[in-house]
Amino acid sequence: MRERLTGVLIVMLGLMVFSPSFLFFPGEVQVEAAPGGETTRYGFTPNITWSVNPGFEVWALDTGNLDGGSGPDIAAGGLEKIQIYFNNGQGTSFTRGQTISLPTGEKIVRLEVADVDGDGDDDILAWGIFNDVYMDDATQVSQTPTTREFRFNYFENDGSGTFTLKDYISFNNVFVLVYHPYYQDGHWDMTAGDIDNDGDVDAVVVTGQTNSNNWVGSVNFTVLKYDNGSFHVAQTLKYTATRTDPWLWGLADLGDMNGDGYLDLLMVVEGFLSFSNGLALFPRVYVQNNTGSGTFVTSLNLVGIIQTSGSRLVCSYDISHGDFLGTGYTDILVTSNYDVSGNMISGMVWTLGGMANGGFTRTFQIYLEIYHWGPREISVGRLDNQTGDDFGLVFWYDGTLDPSPYDQINRWSATAVSSRPLSYPPAAVALRQMEPGRELPRQIYRTIEVDNMDRDTAGY
Repeated sequence: MRERLTGVLIVMLGLMVFSPSFLFFPGEVQVEAAPGGETTRYGFTPNITWSVNPGFEVWALDTGNLDGGSGPDIAAGGLEKIQIYFNNGQGTSFTRGQTISLPTGEKIVRLEVADVDGDGDDDILAWGIFNDVYMDDATQVSQTPTTREFRFNYFENDGSGTFTLKDYISFNNVFVLVYHPYYQDGHWDMTAGDIDNDGDVDAVVVTGQTNSNNWVGSVNFTVLKYDNGSFHVAQTLKYTATRTDPWLWGLADLGDMNGDGYLDLLMVVEGFLSFSNGLALFPRVYVQNNTGSGTFVTSLNLVGIIQTSGSRLVCSYDISHGDFLGTGYTDILVTSNYDVSGNMISGMVWTLGGMANGGFTRTFQIYLEIYHWGPREISVGRLDNQTGDDFGLVFWYDGTLDPSPYDQINRWSATAVSSRPLSYPPAAVALRQMEPGRELPRQIYRTIEVDNMDRDTAGY
């Protein structure tokens, strides 16, 4: 569940950290907290408070009250495991809890902590892929569509922080194509929230579907409703390309975009309309309003396109929402790369401003980092106690500008970004950029989650 930005929890391949300020090593988990909950005008001043090695590569995580204590606690997922860590209530020490074992070959790539069944304790929803096709080395990425099983898992909490697999839904023969890890990683998306306002948590999962020519020609957004201990498919929204050789990709988020008290579905569809000639489908942002009965309007409602003149392909990594412009209405944020001629890939953040009538402004860029930066995930919240929501970002990039042959050496970073809604046009500035002092081998996937880990009054 996306939360207000009260601290930054970052995960890289085999690594979990909270607000990093120095160099890290694979497998290490670190938690940091700002002393006194204070921030400066220019960002975080954190202290390292805790670290541990989870013993496996972490690919997804979330935070919540898992044991009925003071929380927030951590659930971290990876290959064949989900590891629980219990907070001592101050963010200074975490106790290793249950290790949830998964079937052979299942890797958790999306994870949401939420009170699914409405009993007062947080449960876990986990989205996994079997026999992952993602390759860290760009020279080894298969450009041929293949199929994999994805699984939606519901782990119920007994109230003490012990979890049992209560239900799962398998999605077999899901088509996956990793054209290049600069663009995406083959891990289809998941999001969760109370779609029908009945007091429990539902979910939306995204999957790819083949066309008659064996290409990824459709993106399915499948609504999974919770009812009395199990989930069922309630609705599927679909985007389909008419070209013969498309490669499509999709992202999802849930948020009340028109202020009617119901969660709406935010969707991104992107990729290639024609893979053979490089005809790009620039990221298309849709908002499907809730009907008020727990379903979404089926006619696709396009609200914006992420496109820059001269770009060969713009690929988005994450979509989120918040009051970035300080208007009191909910805006949409989308992270993306920007691939121009000459392979100068830049990392960008775009916004579509919410309006009083539930509509949106045009799409415009508000933040940019250049030199092969690839923003992976965004988390929205209030960082500097000024007007407008701010956000944290995580990136990976090739520190040597992707020479030929590809050198497999990349770096990673995180950036705390403040909105400046009173500027014209609205823009953002980096409060603090955090990166290690050395390059790390191979490309590194990472994620970002936020919570008030030390439970102070300011939280930042």
